[in-house]
Amino acid sequence: MRRSKRRRRLLARLRRKVDALQDEERYPEAMSQARRVLTMTRRYLGSSDPAYISSLNNLGMLTAWVGDGRAAERLLRRAVERGREVLGEHHADRVPPLKNVAQLSREAGRLAEAAAFLQQAVAIQRMTSRVDRANLLDDLTGLAELHENTGRYQTAARLYDEALSIVRATSSPRHPDTIAILNNLAVLRLELGRPGEAEQLAQEALDIQRAESGEEHPDFATCLHTLAGVRFEMGDLVSAEALYQRALDITRKALGDEHAESAAGLNALATLYVTGGQRSRAESAYQEALRIQRKATQSTRVPNDGPAAVRDRLDRGAVMSAERLHDP
Repeated sequence: MRRSKRRRRLLARLRRKVDALQDEERYPEAMSQARRVLTMTRRYLGSSDPAYISSLNNLGMLTAWVGDGRAAERLLRRAVERGREVLGEHHADRVPPLKNVAQLSREAGRLAEAAAFLQQAVAIQRMTSRVDRANLLDDLTGLAELHENTGRYQTAARLYDEALSIVRATSSPRHPDTIAILNNLAVLRLELGRPGEAEQLAQEALDIQRAESGEEHPDFATCLHTLAGVRFEMGDLVSAEALYQRALDITRKALGDEHAESAAGLNALATLYVTGGQRSRAESAYQEALRIQRKATQSTRVPNDGPAAVRDRLDRGAVMSAERLHDP
């Protein structure tokens, strides 16, 4: 008994050393130490101990951080399978490796596989009596995005609805997650052919964002853009144009004329002008957007996440629509 306690204390000290090396970004040393921890954990505690599964998970993530995705995935899949065999299907300690395998699968473009792993993690968290609501919220929205990206809009909408009920029950009405989920739900309601509901959701997001940040913030422009996309799909081109233009004006003032978000706003206007038969205005907006995009590509890669992702989903056909200008 005493020997076992001493060994566990030793392993705990070694794991803290791994964490410290990782915090200092000394990844090769951290990996070497993590391998040692894994070997010693198996020797002292056995491969059926939860600490062994945790060590597999930790080494897998370190391996991923240094860029060896294949080796990382092998380690994490071992952690997932060993956790299932030892702990059972619904044990909370299975969640971290499931989420990490899902992340690697997502990065590799295997979205359906990523969704399957993340779905298991979400199911376990739903059954946990003391669930971390912040983690569950992140995983619900992540799973919703995966289903949305694979065309499973009904499933995605149900997950966003669940996430929205959590954030409304546990956070301030002005919480950023509330706004993001409302905007995402608005986009999905459009995909599902329910524009009236989409408009209500987008308007609610806009009202909350206005109260939170005022009307000159880029996030307010994002909400305007979402509502404009809804109005556009409803055929209200006059209202959509006014909203798109207002969003673009805010974006230019806050981020600059050369920002990628300004290009996104111009692309949206170009699409609207094409639909409305305003060929010359569409040509001008499209060419300006293209110039900004080319300049941005030459200088640096702009990440497409956060609020910009909402715009991307609304504008995914913008460039193709505007390019019809050049068709004979």
